[in-house]
Amino acid sequence: MKHTTIKVTTIRIVTIALAASFALPALAAPATGFGDARAMGMAGAMTAVNDDMNTLFYNPAGLSFLRKVTATLGTDALASFNQGLLAEPVLPVVFERVSFVPGITSLHYSNWNSFLGTWVPFEFDSYRAELAGFMKDLGQGGDYDSLDKHQKFELYNKYAAMRGTYDSLGDIGPAELHPRLLLGGRYWGLALTGDYRMDPMAPVGFQGLETGVDLAVTRNLAAVAGLGIQLGPMAIGANVRYLNTSNYAIPFRLRDLAALSSSGLGGTAPDLASLAPVLGYAGAGLESTDSIKAGLGFIFTQGILNLSIYNADILPFLDKANSGLSFSTAYLKAMSLGFSFMPSDDKFAKGKFPLVFSADIDFSNVGDGRLRELAAGIEAGFNAGDYLVALLRIGYGQPLPGDFADMLTVFDPDLGYVTAGISARILSAKLEVAASFPTGMVTKLGTYGSMTAIERGQSFGNLGVGLSLNL
Repeated sequence: MKHTTIKVTTIRIVTIALAASFALPALAAPATGFGDARAMGMAGAMTAVNDDMNTLFYNPAGLSFLRKVTATLGTDALASFNQGLLAEPVLPVVFERVSFVPGITSLHYSNWNSFLGTWVPFEFDSYRAELAGFMKDLGQGGDYDSLDKHQKFELYNKYAAMRGTYDSLGDIGPAELHPRLLLGGRYWGLALTGDYRMDPMAPVGFQGLETGVDLAVTRNLAAVAGLGIQLGPMAIGANVRYLNTSNYAIPFRLRDLAALSSSGLGGTAPDLASLAPVLGYAGAGLESTDSIKAGLGFIFTQGILNLSIYNADILPFLDKANSGLSFSTAYLKAMSLGFSFMPSDDKFAKGKFPLVFSADIDFSNVGDGRLRELAAGIEAGFNAGDYLVALLRIGYGQPLPGDFADMLTVFDPDLGYVTAGISARILSAKLEVAASFPTGMVTKLGTYGSMTAIERGQSFGNLGVGLSLNL
């Protein structure tokens, strides 16, 4: 007997696709609140990297080393998830299969039983009550018995995908969108950016398509201006950042998420207009604050070696979070130190070498016992005049909380995170992809089967994608 699979429905994949469909449209940025997918791939070790517009945010002194005027319109998206998404779905994955024997063709349904190591027949009638109720939710009546076997299969797939979305909400972290408009050249830079962070709040109790899913939204709108001046082997630069932060919640139902996913679960077309409140909400419940910060940075260069100092908040007394702190303590909270080795970008040469390599290390938020971090990144590839670019990068970050005296004792690779990324550019179009995972998540991949549900849900990884047009 020959078996041919004519349709495969993997509910967990459908679940992730559904989750991503509402997670990816509203995403956030790295720790600075401004960096792009390149910075994420380098673990944020960008204080001494001064060859693109990221320097406007990480150290404006680097603006004095930019070689030409550039304009960038783009966006970065980031999705967070934990290893719970790799777990077996709550409902069985059902396969529609055709069996051929001489003169006979039969259609049957089964799922793989990993305990028995074999295919077992699947009976949709064991979910009669759930599927009949689901039909009513879809506005298709409740006459489950009138359906043939294939219609029951299609109905079950829709129900399992919806239930999988609900079960995966606890495994999905905040999703973020980071649109940006950048304009700059040697000595100067301007930027308009937006950070939209949408965090699904898992509902209590499954209630079908009417299950409520509130989305907590944080919206940051920023305008940034910076200047840099080169004085021989030294450069100094400053930036000013205006930031408007708003927090609000938007109620969704699983039915809304189904429509947004284009999956047809609700029998309707995607309602993209329902995402408009995420981007421009101004109704009840809006909490909004404004702030202005200024940063000051220095770079000392030997050409291919760069030593950098940057303070992201040189006016700490304007920040209410620093109330009660001495000026020196508040000043050190926002200070970062960086070192880079960039043999392909000699600051005293006329142009860049096409074979790219850089190694960078950062010690950020030096005086902040909560956010202090050590990060390092390496980037390599080629760059043909910024028209044809292919780059690979890896990085590692390690939080160092507590007092300075405790830094060596709190250093623990299992509490750090590893990053990786790629960039590709052809003419003006550029694609960047980056990923960040806790070290523990990476080292335990081979032991997934022995991990508890709590262990799988303790650490979140991130996947970022950036698209931009560069002139």
